[in-house]
Amino acid sequence: MLSENKYQRSDMRDFMQYTNKSKIEPELKNLKIAAQFVEYSTRRMIKELEKCIEDDSRIRHTKISRNVEGILDDPEKMKQFTAKYGKIIEDP
Repeated sequence: MLSENKYQRSDMRDFMQYTNKSKIEPELKNLKIAAQFVEYSTRRMIKELEKCIEDDSRIRHTKISRNVEGILDDPEKMKQFTAKYGKIIEDP
């Protein structure tokens, strides 16, 4: 079929790998904010786990994940995050 239509198959792997390495400024900023949020939420999770260990109590994985996700829904916790890492700018 390709030869009938005079199309030629070519390997785009190198080109795609090169273009995927290039990031524009908003992508870089988004990656930086995501990494900062991971650090922030992980520190909170570690504190929670340490408290469970000290208190010799049990906690379900689902509760831990809900607590991490809940940071995004809690304006006070997000206020603490933005105070430490800066304001998050949303797309217009």
